[in-house]
Order: sequence, then structure tokens, then C-alpha cells
Amino acid sequence: MNTTIANKPAARKLMPTSRINWGRVGSYAVLVLFAIIYLGPLLMLVSTSLKTLTDFMKNATSLPTTLNFHPLSASAGRVVA
Repeated sequence: MNTTIANKPAARKLMPTSRINWGRVGSYAVLVLFAIIYLGPLLMLVSTSLKTLTDFMKNATSLPTTLNFHPLSASAGRVVA
């Protein structure tokens, strides 16, 4: 029994040209915008909670110059107790 396998030439695979799906890009841009809008107040809440009262009175929207964890630990103690 003598069988031979015919060698076929390898088919050349053509890479499809990739097109930018502007609908998908636009939907992700809208999702990122909503994420920023949603997370903005939460980041402001955390930033404000780490400020001292004098830092908050100077500029409420700036980043805290010193981190003050005392109000957080005091409020956590009240919740647990």
C-alpha cells in the first residue's frame, strides 16, 4: 500500500484592513466621561475628609497639604461602638 500526500502550496493569508469603529470609540468616550462625572464627587469627599479644618477654610477644592486621619478613625470608632 503506497500512498502519497500531495503537498499543496501554502495559501497566503491576507490580513484584513482594520478600520476604526467610530461608534465604539464614541461609546467608550461617553462611558469615560460619565465615569469621571460619577467619581468626581467621591474623590472630593475623600479629599475633604483628609483635610484639617484650617486647610478646608483656606481652599476647599485643593489637595490636602497634610493628611489628617483622626476624623476618620473617630467616626469609625463611633460606628463600631
